[in-house]
Amino acid sequence: MLAALGRLDAGPPPSLAETMLAVREGMEAAHRHVADPRFAEVPRFWEQEKRDTVYTAVVAGGMAVGLISSVFMAFGSGICAGGSAVQNRGFGFSLDGDHPNVVAGGKRPFHTIIPALLRRDGRTRAVFGVIGGPMQPQGHVQVLGHLLDGGLDPQAALDRPRAFWIGDDQIAVERGHDPSAADELRAAGFDVVADSASPDWFGVGQVVRVHDDGWLEGGSDSRHDGAPLGR
Repeated sequence: MLAALGRLDAGPPPSLAETMLAVREGMEAAHRHVADPRFAEVPRFWEQEKRDTVYTAVVAGGMAVGLISSVFMAFGSGICAGGSAVQNRGFGFSLDGDHPNVVAGGKRPFHTIIPALLRRDGRTRAVFGVIGGPMQPQGHVQVLGHLLDGGLDPQAALDRPRAFWIGDDQIAVERGHDPSAADELRAAGFDVVADSASPDWFGVGQVVRVHDDGWLEGGSDSRHDGAPLGR
């Protein structure tokens, strides 16, 4: 997704339609190619063309931690071990024998657990994550765009309404977008879902931004429980 956005001419921040076209391109490429790299060669895209919790932390001395804990569905596999529910990420395998992500013993499935660090000039600038299954990478791109291109602080970047590419040409737009957003997406070839329903569709994020002087600025998504705390 970021590689697709990087191909745009330098200028004003990408529009919602440009962002979501890049999202669709990236998601479709991921579903075609991403698999356990021990079993399949995963293309280096940057050189070519539901039940999750995200934690972020930055501590004195500059160490940064990003963590997403997930059992995937409501109670994962329904099996408990050592007092914890066992995840059912095996659901992410393909049953197509010719697909690189085909199910096999000892193999890791396609998944969307992607806590992130934003680094520049050898330093961590932000620790962030947006949960929500297939919304995770889409949310990462949109929140990152608000932080970098939009110049928003972490809380404002998380509070901005988001869009969710469902599949094929279908897209949902969160309440709070300008009414013209849906028209812009339709003009780009998307089929905009009439009722975007639950806020859960649009992910839940946390961000800690590290300023040059060491000041830590946090944000916690208002769509769910959570809080930015420091001491």
